[in-house]
Amino acid sequence: MATPNLNLVHENEAQRRHARVRMPARIIVSDGQGGQFALEVNDLSASGFSVVDVKGQLKVEGRYQGRLLFNFDAVEFVLNVQFQVANYMTGQQRFGCEFHDLGSHEISTLRLLITKFLGGEITQVADVLSTMNRENFTKPRKALTSAGLSGWQRIRAVVVSLISLAVGLSAFGYIASQLYQTYFVTVARSAMVTQPQQTVLMSRDGTVSYLVKPGDRLSKGAPLANVTSSLANLLPSMITKTGMDATQLKSLLSGELSSMVNSPCDCQVQSLVVEEGQFADKGAGVAVLVPQGSKPFVQARFDYGDGNKVLVGGKVSLTLPGQTKSMTGVIEQVSVVGDLGTGTAPVVGALLATIRPQHTLDEKWLHKPVQVALGDLHLPSWLAR
Repeated sequence: MATPNLNLVHENEAQRRHARVRMPARIIVSDGQGGQFALEVNDLSASGFSVVDVKGQLKVEGRYQGRLLFNFDAVEFVLNVQFQVANYMTGQQRFGCEFHDLGSHEISTLRLLITKFLGGEITQVADVLSTMNRENFTKPRKALTSAGLSGWQRIRAVVVSLISLAVGLSAFGYIASQLYQTYFVTVARSAMVTQPQQTVLMSRDGTVSYLVKPGDRLSKGAPLANVTSSLANLLPSMITKTGMDATQLKSLLSGELSSMVNSPCDCQVQSLVVEEGQFADKGAGVAVLVPQGSKPFVQARFDYGDGNKVLVGGKVSLTLPGQTKSMTGVIEQVSVVGDLGTGTAPVVGALLATIRPQHTLDEKWLHKPVQVALGDLHLPSWLAR
């Protein structure tokens, strides 16, 4: 049966990180006043030692400097240490001490001595010198991955994270908006604001002299323009209908015939087509009139394939140029324009929808483009959230 090693002091791992061994050693303690005294080491570990001080020269919580002495092959080895008295056992006069500020060489040497002693090997001087000459500890990592962030670094990290989150949410919202408009919204091919208007035509060839200007309000039958026509224009018909000779016709050629162009309704002059004093042919436009009391509306052109969606009474969303909010409109009339083809020819026509806005549009929006959609152009509330 093997003999137990009585030099090993066993304790719970939770109580001490290093095993304590009883090995022959002494410590020479400096009292701080130039004096020294020697004590026999009771047991030793890599973190501390204990001694029996009958004279009570050590004090609890006191810090001391000393030299640990070991004998190897008749050679005495000295290890300079600093220690502090941690505890005291009254009955045994035992003082427990712990090392302070040990260097890497001192720690390596203590571990070597304890390992050799526990293994039953004799420590050689060469072993101690070899241990002190080599690097026994791994170097710390250069990257301080586990280091905590300072206050400014934390603020910067939070700001960068918030910016990244905002950019990501914006990109997601944009993509969701595009997908929503592509698959759930029917948009008009083109649309603009217009209003009912009537073009007054020339009754005969002649020079136009206007009696009104744009913006004037006219009642039905009021004079709009004066048309002066040369009798020479009527010469072919006069020759055939009358028996005038050349002298009579010549006197007539120098004359002029004046006539009036009157307003066909209670209207407002929107624009004048012909310049003042310009000659215009019969049937040419003279002025564009807008019936009084008429309100601007929107005309939108949709693809022919959207006929099952563009229905009279349907509601649409109208967005004017430069406006962020849209308004609602109602489709009042739908007509087909363009070539529908015949037989198996492809349909290339379009749908022209007349839309009455929810609110009366100002005249400044006349002839301005409008974005028209069957449905809300913006994301619905549930998708926006």
